[in-house]
Amino acid sequence: MKFGKEFRMRIEEILPAWRDHYLCYKTLKKILKRFPFTVDQENRFLVILNQELIKINDFYVDEEEEFIIRFQDLKERTDRVKEMIRNGTFRSELRGEIMGILTDFFTIQGELVVLKNYCFLNYLGLTKILKKHDKITGGSLRIPFIHLVRRQPYFTAEPLTLLLQDCQANLEFLL
Repeated sequence: MKFGKEFRMRIEEILPAWRDHYLCYKTLKKILKRFPFTVDQENRFLVILNQELIKINDFYVDEEEEFIIRFQDLKERTDRVKEMIRNGTFRSELRGEIMGILTDFFTIQGELVVLKNYCFLNYLGLTKILKKHDKITGGSLRIPFIHLVRRQPYFTAEPLTLLLQDCQANLEFLL
């Protein structure tokens, strides 16, 4: 199966509501099919490629920020339950609250994994389109552009990784 079809299939499998926030692989591939390029076509490819990187990063940062806010609220709820336990409140009285917190942690953990998949698929799409660009044009855009990508928030995803670790630690405590 060709990468473009597989890319679209993965997007539809993971979270179709996010489809507009993924790399427009098909658009970039259509531009490459018009090779040999004029300077205008090469510039158009680069402009769209940069716009796509900005779009991916903006979406990732917005989602990450939302997760941080939700996670902070969940941690505050967890801290209140921990305090109640320390103050002698019977665990059975907290069972409903603990079950709600557990459910929310599992939900956030699953959604964080989906966002990590979003990051991975977009990186994979970028590497594939850049490889195709260099092969078709004989250029060497891939290496410098990938260096740029690797410094982007969506690629490093450090806060996302920390949230996943913190989520796991809280789940272990509550279970």
